[in-house]
Amino acid sequence: MRTIPPHVKYRPLWIAVIAVVALPIAMQMLGLTITSASTVVILAIAAVGLNLLVGYTGLVSFGHAAWFGIGAYAAALVQKQWFEGQIFLPILFSMVFVAALSGFVGVLILRRRGVYFSLLTLALAALAYTIAFRWTEVTGGEDGLGGLQRGKIGPLSWTTRVSSTLLSR
Repeated sequence: MRTIPPHVKYRPLWIAVIAVVALPIAMQMLGLTITSASTVVILAIAAVGLNLLVGYTGLVSFGHAAWFGIGAYAAALVQKQWFEGQIFLPILFSMVFVAALSGFVGVLILRRRGVYFSLLTLALAALAYTIAFRWTEVTGGEDGLGGLQRGKIGPLSWTTRVSSTLLSR
């Protein structure tokens, strides 16, 4: 068996690293902010995840974005209830929560294939949507979840005007 040289094997990874490093510069040249660059990277990660699911397994998921919503609500609720003013711990907690919940849901949904898998993921998306908009005591419903603060990581606080200006450029 022929081995692939490392410089060829890792070429897509290096291209991705260079693109992520160049992204803030390109966004600034286009007149956009770091926030826009962050959104592009987050949505690219979601697209890569969906590509892996559909491309390698052939399973079409209609509930892929529901996990982003569940993670966002988990982080926001944890910040609001337990770690007020923090950002790192709520994000870490939401990642653990989504991983545990997706493991449980995966045991149920991944037993199906084809159209049945797609319908179950569509039901998951509908359930997440209904909970987000109907459970107003927890999620805020159509008004959204209020009372959140910009988080801080240790001594770094993103609530000042200077740090907000640095992040938006």
